[in-house]
Amino acid sequence: MPYAVYNALTAPLYMAFLPFLAGIVYLVNRPADTNFTVSLFISGVVLLFLAHRLNRSPAQRIARIFTLLIMGLFFLCGLLRTRQQTLLYRDNFAGRYPDSARAWVVVLTEEPLERERSYRVTARIREVLLPTKHFPVSGRVLLYFSKDSASANLQYGDKLLLKPLISELEEPGNPNEFNYRKYLSFHQIYHRAFLRSKDYTLLGNEGKPFFKKIYALRHYLAELLREKIPSESAQAVAMALLLGQREQLDETTLHNYSATGAMHVLAVSGLHVGIIFLLLRLLLPDIPRSRYYTRGLRPLLFLAGIWFYAALTGLSPSVTRAATMFSFVIAGSVLDRKLNIYHSIAASAFFLLFIQPYLITEIGFLLSYFAVLGIVYIQPRLYALLYFRNGLLDKAWAITAVSIAAQIATFPIALLFFYQFPVFFLISNLLVIPAAMLIVSGGVFLFLFATIPSLGNALGYFLSLLIDFLNAGIALINRIPGVLAEGIVINIPEAVLLYLFILFMLLYFSRKSFSHLRNALLFLILFSGHVEYRKLKNMQYRGMTVYSIRGHSAIAFIHQRHARVFADTALLSDHNAVRFHMQHHWWNRGVKNPVFTALDTLPPTFALQSGNQQLHLLRLPGRGYLMHLKNKQLNRECYILDAAIDYKNRKALRKRLDELQLPYTDLSRERAINISY
Repeated sequence: MPYAVYNALTAPLYMAFLPFLAGIVYLVNRPADTNFTVSLFISGVVLLFLAHRLNRSPAQRIARIFTLLIMGLFFLCGLLRTRQQTLLYRDNFAGRYPDSARAWVVVLTEEPLERERSYRVTARIREVLLPTKHFPVSGRVLLYFSKDSASANLQYGDKLLLKPLISELEEPGNPNEFNYRKYLSFHQIYHRAFLRSKDYTLLGNEGKPFFKKIYALRHYLAELLREKIPSESAQAVAMALLLGQREQLDETTLHNYSATGAMHVLAVSGLHVGIIFLLLRLLLPDIPRSRYYTRGLRPLLFLAGIWFYAALTGLSPSVTRAATMFSFVIAGSVLDRKLNIYHSIAASAFFLLFIQPYLITEIGFLLSYFAVLGIVYIQPRLYALLYFRNGLLDKAWAITAVSIAAQIATFPIALLFFYQFPVFFLISNLLVIPAAMLIVSGGVFLFLFATIPSLGNALGYFLSLLIDFLNAGIALINRIPGVLAEGIVINIPEAVLLYLFILFMLLYFSRKSFSHLRNALLFLILFSGHVEYRKLKNMQYRGMTVYSIRGHSAIAFIHQRHARVFADTALLSDHNAVRFHMQHHWWNRGVKNPVFTALDTLPPTFALQSGNQQLHLLRLPGRGYLMHLKNKQLNRECYILDAAIDYKNRKALRKRLDELQLPYTDLSRERAINISY
């Protein structure tokens, strides 16, 4: 292991940061019913065990025990800080009063996001009004406002009085479906409400002046991009790259960038902050003889510019990480200290996680830090393998080395969460990274000189051509057969084994030690064995699933990694809904290409059978199916009201089934029925 890495990992900073990080991860992932004192007890037992196992001299043992106690203290700090930031644990948590509340007072914490039929916004719950009193509470809620003239004028900081329509978020209704409730709980959001104009009253605005100005500036700059850039598709990409606003991107553009491995360019991240930093260095050159400017004003302007850009783009985890790291680098240059880059990485993560421990649950945060670690450690060693005299080829190889390094460091996380791998990421990054540098630079100059009509129009036209060229290039790469490998499923233990394999392979190439190669091969064998074990289980699986998808009917019979799917035509034509609700389930069962049958093409009454399960379906007037599930072997039966049945028919069916005392499941209220046999 290189000295810089070893020196960083054995430094006091890492000995504090790693236990602090472990404390956060433990509390975030521990079962909700685990008592907090149990967590502390387990931590103490682990520390005492480690201390007991130390086989050292008395002096060394005392030193090690002292070190373990310090590490235990930081582990405890991670636990306590995470608990402090978890609203669920607070005595005045708003979720304790949902049934008795007469009204809620909330404050919008962001600008409302326009959707097809509503506006979505996150709000902070300030007060709960009970029948006899009102008092302050803590909590966050996700609000959906129906589109009308009142909701169109809502803005950041608005204080609203809501009717008691807040309800708890639902668990995912289908197997392996994305757990949106858990995702929002990491953002301290446990409730939601659907509101019409009569359900709320505007009480005023309590927005912070700085952020109100930031949102106003974002709106102004977005309008400026719409005015100066002729192409609508180019406008959407420009707003994503320059302002972090991805709402205007259409599905085709998002798919093209995602499939080719260029999606990171559309998410404002360290690349964009780095470009801003280079522009600031260009616009604010060094003046060697002016110590006040070089050591004082110039670094402050750098910091102000970087953090202003971070705030302008929404302070996403990746941007915040990059801005924090650049801040440490700038501070080190002012103090005449050459900081160890690994110290800077750890210090920035420590700082951000202390402020908000739940950043550790953000995929963007994880990808950002792993990518930086990969680029810092792997890229210089890759780049040194080849030498090109031609300057253009050398730059292309440098970009390629960066792309490979970042991909090596992040692909296990990407597989874990996204189930896909962009095969031609090297080609796409050779295109998008230079283009992103030109677009961000051109966008900044457009913002600065937009008031000069001829120059502003010329810059807008240049950006439009450049982005259209970029979009066309990405679309062309996306048409290459096999551009995206999908349906690659790994779980958390397998992701850990992959990272251990990568780690020991890097150590082997660094130190040429056979023991590291042996360990790498061991972890690779364990990873492969785990994957093959899952495949074997899937080969033995037979089951039936009746999905719970609001407004739709869907059934799947899975047998030895093959599936027959029956669903209504509207659902089958909605690829996003299929992917969100069902496809991850098929992939986890090893199914890559299910056979689809549209329910609309079948008779009104028919039966499906697999193994000992027999399912009779009756199409109801309007839409939806009443199903009768019977297990012939166990002689058990159950009626199923699928999620597509309208309210009137559903109410009548529930009443009739209750009268007859027949067992039934209403999929509009309950999870999917998943039976293995």
